[in-house]
Amino acid sequence: MNPDKLAELAKDLNDASNKLAQPIKAVEAKLKRLNLGLKCEVVVDNIREWFLGYGKVDKQWGIYVRSGEDIWLFSEAPRYLRILGIKKLQDLLDALEPTAEAAIKRMYEAVEEANMITNTFLAEEWREENNEKEP
Repeated sequence: MNPDKLAELAKDLNDASNKLAQPIKAVEAKLKRLNLGLKCEVVVDNIREWFLGYGKVDKQWGIYVRSGEDIWLFSEAPRYLRILGIKKLQDLLDALEPTAEAAIKRMYEAVEEANMITNTFLAEEWREENNEKEP
């Protein structure tokens, strides 16, 4: 083992790692500006349960890597998972649109349900206040 060569390799590895983080940070910044507030994941390796996702990790929105129960923001994930995960970045970005569309649909269904419950509740309250009986 040559310590000088190892030091050089460590520097190169850290430089490459920082360069990989730069485009991810740019994508994260744009997603944060969009304010989607949605979690979305794509499979990196189904057998090993590795995923690339977008969501909240430790109170911070960002692109993350998940391995089983372990989850890291992309820049903090083990390097081997970042290398594998980057191959699924386009899949993740493509998955955000149908995820948002599905969330909108579920939200409007919840709005309808909330309106029905609220209208029923308020109608009962109004009848009670006006001493009227239910039709």
